[in-house]
Amino acid sequence: MAIRVIVQHGKNTYEVHAETVDDLSAKVEEVSGIFARHQRLIHKGKVLAKGASMAEAKLKDGSKVMLMASSSTATQGQIAAQEVTKAKAAEARERARLLIDAKDRKAALMQAPASLDSSWQERAALWCKTGVASIRDAGVGQVPSQLWDVADSLRSADLGSNHLTCLPPNVALLTGLTRLRLSGNRLVSGGVPWTQLAALSQLNLLALDHNQLTEVPDAIGTLRSLQRLSLAHNSLTQLPGTLGQLTALRRLDLRHNQLQSLPGEIGGCCALEELDAAENCLDALPDSLGRLQKLRSLLLDKNRLKAVPAAVLRGCRALATLGLHGNPVTVEELRASDGFAEFNARRCAKHDKQLEMQVFTLSGGFDEGADQVQW
Repeated sequence: MAIRVIVQHGKNTYEVHAETVDDLSAKVEEVSGIFARHQRLIHKGKVLAKGASMAEAKLKDGSKVMLMASSSTATQGQIAAQEVTKAKAAEARERARLLIDAKDRKAALMQAPASLDSSWQERAALWCKTGVASIRDAGVGQVPSQLWDVADSLRSADLGSNHLTCLPPNVALLTGLTRLRLSGNRLVSGGVPWTQLAALSQLNLLALDHNQLTEVPDAIGTLRSLQRLSLAHNSLTQLPGTLGQLTALRRLDLRHNQLQSLPGEIGGCCALEELDAAENCLDALPDSLGRLQKLRSLLLDKNRLKAVPAAVLRGCRALATLGLHGNPVTVEELRASDGFAEFNARRCAKHDKQLEMQVFTLSGGFDEGADQVQW
């Protein structure tokens, strides 16, 4: 959940909404023009760590953060951002003057659409400079047309937490895009131009979680550069076999859907390291999962599983984290499973390493992975 943070940089003050420290840094880059790699964000005398959550950084709604930048000469992007900021401030003052003056209230309302369009044009100029388009939590119901005007310049686009129900075919114009976030919208399967989306050959991150998707077509398999795919919190009942063609995929999030099975072709995702399929309706796992030699974490809590195939316990040679809480299979049954000894050796080695490095889980204990009794 995004929180409001007040960022102070010299005489400038920015108000941004962010979910993580990395998200905060990206938002600060957008409004200030200072690249994330040149930023030092300080809260209560401590530099915020990259990759930390807001809770870990002890940031709350309304927290104040100091921004310090490297002393290098301002980049063209920074200069452009400063000009955009000045223009926005001048525009805001003018709008306020018109609204205060009752005689000019009608004129202010008449100018609002043009002013809004001008604002998007200014933001598009900044997107073109930085290669990053952030339209997150903007309350829009459709993609601003200005995004397509700078499509060739974009590497990353975040349209999360809006009211989008569909995407136009123009998405195919984003040929250089590597990251696309569409989380927290109202997208339905028919509203996603999958064929055009699949044309984004450089895409390595695609976030479609917290939408209203009921299916994913075969076209998903053409995104061969994809490394992270999030389809969590939708209404999916099945996945296409072409998912197994994503040979670069490292993280797959399927949590909180209605999946009754995983495609047997998933064993083709040879780079997969983390698979989260918790909170679904799975009653069995395909043996092909055992082909995933790099799989380290397999989360399957709150499903209907009564067993884990030996091919998975023995074949996934990197697997050390297995979540089965809320399934019919009990700890005793898991221990008696063929291949459990091999899996348990890896799990114990991981736990011992954490103890040596003084790294502890939130529970502070050794998680058996399943429940003591059948629910």
